[in-house]
Amino acid sequence: MGNHLPVFFWILVTKGKAQIMFGPINQNGKHECPAQMRIPPEQFSRATLAAVSVMPDEKRWLRRLSEAKDIRGSSLIFALGRRTQKKGMHLYETHLPVASTERSTKFYVDIVGLEFAYRDPGRDVVFLWIGTGRRSMLGLWGPTTNRGSDPHRCHFAMALSLPALVAAGKRLNSLGISTHNFDGEETTEPSVIGWMPSAQLYFCDPDAHSLEFIALLDGPPDPAFIGPLSVWQKRSGNSFAESE
Repeated sequence: MGNHLPVFFWILVTKGKAQIMFGPINQNGKHECPAQMRIPPEQFSRATLAAVSVMPDEKRWLRRLSEAKDIRGSSLIFALGRRTQKKGMHLYETHLPVASTERSTKFYVDIVGLEFAYRDPGRDVVFLWIGTGRRSMLGLWGPTTNRGSDPHRCHFAMALSLPALVAAGKRLNSLGISTHNFDGEETTEPSVIGWMPSAQLYFCDPDAHSLEFIALLDGPPDPAFIGPLSVWQKRSGNSFAESE
């Protein structure tokens, strides 16, 4: 499933009654089909906990609120917390041993397009955001650190939109970075792995780690196909089919 909207829990106390409302907030900030319950003040704690018995991780917020001294008066809104509905699992971070965190940071920020996040003041370690919204992170570990003291070649992939992937080869070449396809042939054109299917382009960082830009493709898979994106597109009849 795709991304889900956040769920808000809140209580409106008005004219001696407490009204619970919970449910998703749509993109316009409107509450969609909220569940509601009006509760006499003396039954507040028991009733509110029962009302969200299907959401046990929110009970602690409700309990704190029900025990607060200022649950009285009128037109008071109490925020009970916020949570995001369950999303699919994804890889959050990966780490690389590097000879120089300064050199690698410059490469990944200026060339690859990552965002600087943090440098550890006590260790030679730099963290970078991959993409937006702090969704994924890369750690660069210098040679004096436990993860960086044993240099070895690594590989990881970063997802792009298909148009961005198609443009990446020429952009990287213009910056002096060689790019190649799945078979190791130097080219700016992405290759397609048919069983997924996906398009990808490969290049290396200053420590010879293998990097990959990848875009998932729509359409039926073909496990027998490994070849140029242009050939795949002619076969599928879709020049920019992609999955977000």
